[in-house]
Amino acid sequence: MEQEKEGLREIIRDINNKNIFNFLTDEGLLPNYAFPEAGVTLRSMVLRKLRPKQGANGKRYEVLTMTYERPSQVAIRELVPSGVFYAEGRRVKVDQIDLKLSEPQEWRICRSCSYATESFQPEAHQKTCPRCNDTLWSDKGRLRTMLRLRQVMATTADQTSRLTDDSEDRKIEFFEKQLLVDFLPEFREQTFLINHPEFPFGFEYISRTKFREINLGESLSTGETVEIAGKKFTTKGFTVCRSCGKVIDRNKDHAQNHAISCQWRDKPDQVKTIEVLYLYREFESESIRFLMPDESFWTPEGLHSFIAALQLGLKEKFRGKVDHLRTTISEEPQPESNLRKSFLYLFDSIPGGTGYLRQLIRQPQELQEVFLQALEKMRTCSCKERHQDGCYQCIFAYRNSFYKDYTSRKKAESLLGKLLNHWSELKDHSEGLSAIRVNSNLESELERNFIKALSMRTDLVLKPEIIDGKTAYFIKLKNSAWIVETQVTLDEKDGVTIPCRADFIMRPASSRVESLPVVVFTDGWEYHRDRIKEDFQQRQAIVRSGRFWCWSLTWDDVMKQVNRSHRTTNPPPDSFRQDLNNDKFRKCGGSFYKRYDCEGMQLLESQDSFAWLMSYLDQPQAQNWQRWALLRTLAQGSPANNKSPEFLGRMETRLSPEAIALWEVPPTYVIGEVCISESLQIFTLVDLKRNHEKNATGSLVCLELDDQQEDPGSWREALRSLNLYQFLPHFYAITTNAAPEISLATPGSIVQSPLENTDPRWEELRELVIEESLFPAIDRMSQENWPLPQAGYELLSDRGSVKAIGELAWEETQIVVTLTPEDNEAFIAAGWRSYLVEDFLKKLTINN
Repeated sequence: MEQEKEGLREIIRDINNKNIFNFLTDEGLLPNYAFPEAGVTLRSMVLRKLRPKQGANGKRYEVLTMTYERPSQVAIRELVPSGVFYAEGRRVKVDQIDLKLSEPQEWRICRSCSYATESFQPEAHQKTCPRCNDTLWSDKGRLRTMLRLRQVMATTADQTSRLTDDSEDRKIEFFEKQLLVDFLPEFREQTFLINHPEFPFGFEYISRTKFREINLGESLSTGETVEIAGKKFTTKGFTVCRSCGKVIDRNKDHAQNHAISCQWRDKPDQVKTIEVLYLYREFESESIRFLMPDESFWTPEGLHSFIAALQLGLKEKFRGKVDHLRTTISEEPQPESNLRKSFLYLFDSIPGGTGYLRQLIRQPQELQEVFLQALEKMRTCSCKERHQDGCYQCIFAYRNSFYKDYTSRKKAESLLGKLLNHWSELKDHSEGLSAIRVNSNLESELERNFIKALSMRTDLVLKPEIIDGKTAYFIKLKNSAWIVETQVTLDEKDGVTIPCRADFIMRPASSRVESLPVVVFTDGWEYHRDRIKEDFQQRQAIVRSGRFWCWSLTWDDVMKQVNRSHRTTNPPPDSFRQDLNNDKFRKCGGSFYKRYDCEGMQLLESQDSFAWLMSYLDQPQAQNWQRWALLRTLAQGSPANNKSPEFLGRMETRLSPEAIALWEVPPTYVIGEVCISESLQIFTLVDLKRNHEKNATGSLVCLELDDQQEDPGSWREALRSLNLYQFLPHFYAITTNAAPEISLATPGSIVQSPLENTDPRWEELRELVIEESLFPAIDRMSQENWPLPQAGYELLSDRGSVKAIGELAWEETQIVVTLTPEDNEAFIAAGWRSYLVEDFLKKLTINN
């Protein structure tokens, strides 16, 4: 008690001695150019016990009082309960919050967007969120106790506070934090937009933007989960005494958890605590927010390279330091959707703003000049001559050194070049960016989450790569390795009759992986609900090419991997449920799996499309999936109906007489007509003889989805079924809205497709090739109209020396045939899909 009294007296003396101007700047009444935003004060009291001869006037303790001030953006991470502060050779632990400088208040915080308000405000009593119309806004779970961090205290014994050699290793506490960026619509002053479906870039000036950063306490593996601005956190907040603000430590005696002046220090039965307290800081300033055009701007390398280029341009534009102009990322929900839009904010960290950003928004040319100057600085930098991908004279900056590994001059040049090529399309837009439904941005969000889902898995290694100047990834599983390319266009040169842009293509990274490349689509219901028919036709065209497999994933498939607590809004019906199987299969299902040599597939019945994709990538054996698909048609067939001309006629109407004839209808067959849901049906024809022989042509499958119904669950299950039945050559996916004149791609059109090629370049290629065993392969590729490869392709190092030679190479798709194992390994290391000659010939089933 004596210690605390002396400590309080010392604090009072310190306050009385404080210069009036220092006080006014601390309170934010005068500008503080060191900390433009009001700082946070730590008052540290170090108690030293005096020896009998030292103590004057009978004093037993000496109190050393030290005051430190930190910028609030630092303090919200460090000067919090249980936070440890190091200074002047001492280590002190924050154990008290000043509840009188700023009182705890109840706030209502939206779970979906960045809006938050005190509970006494009228907006807190609306039924839905004033910003995003979230219907759970009025739920009690949205209420939280928060306190604006202004001043904290730490009381420490002199001996325990001193740093020694063996205590120099600093312990770092991990706290969960969330930055909320919000503004009133009336403060949006001007918006510019490129209204282009493939390049939706825009920016807008917001004169008053509120930035509120919340510290939610230590991160926990288990406990209460709170959802804020679309993210879920498991924390315990901070627990303090409601009277004195002392941090409650359950391992201490009651008296030690309360200050000497606390009304409950000697009344443990009456004590009142704030069990879950959040701390926050906030300020208002001007900002410009950017809507980024495509996924290349949102990859880690793309994002940090763009930010670095933006900061470089600002420095060149204003001819000096612009450290007060900073960036952050914020998300907001897309109306009537599970998807979210991401924005990059450029903001002034000085409260109220300095006017720099307003100057940039007067005309689009002002901001264009920022990017032009950054691009010119990078293009003329001497680091290019040194074959360096950036330096501290151009793209690198000391304040961004943490992201240096993700910062690339080449990438920044590419992004700014792309941006400036479209700059002339910018138009003044009356609506804000929040009102713009930009599908590509939403799809990019899902694509980013797909890569994140891969990176979170413990059964694979994911590494970023650059292929042909584009972002790519290398993934290694237990039994295989793949190169993942992003945003790849497929058209007739790839054998795909209906052009499309694939989100990802996964190509085997080694000739040991015997699989076709896997095309992956990540689909959000909001964008694809009105184009289901087109999606079905495109994806069947990809498989019908005979050059790819095709996998479709939905928002729920991906988000379940990123967030284990994710709940599906519209659960899909299960096309594998037992009541849809015939009696014989229900009784002897296990023996059927054994007979069809696909026992391992039975475990996948209850799993989603993402799990199926991971299973295939690890064990890419198409025959297993083919046999499983044959087995499923048998399981849901009706043995009693071994011939039905009426059903056959309906199938001809549903597809076409040609499609049925191509299947080669046997004298007797089993039909299947399974209603998965009101919107989804699967029709099958099974030739028992071919099916039992495990002949892939033994079953014909037609999946039909009613696309007039708002049924995202059935749509998701239809895509899952498509992922399986694609392994059967006679598989069709249609919608009830499919126009009769639409010509369906059929297996027959692929089988009958060898074309005579008279292009003289193939003969020239034959003369250039050294390895004669490749001649039959060249003849076959010529007849089948393959893309023309290069002969004697040289793989160069960064310095221009030849690292390896490929006998045949397709540079655009990075596929190569090599003569030696050394060349083969060099191409694989460079991200190519490489084959030795014998492996290539074996894959083409050509004998020497």
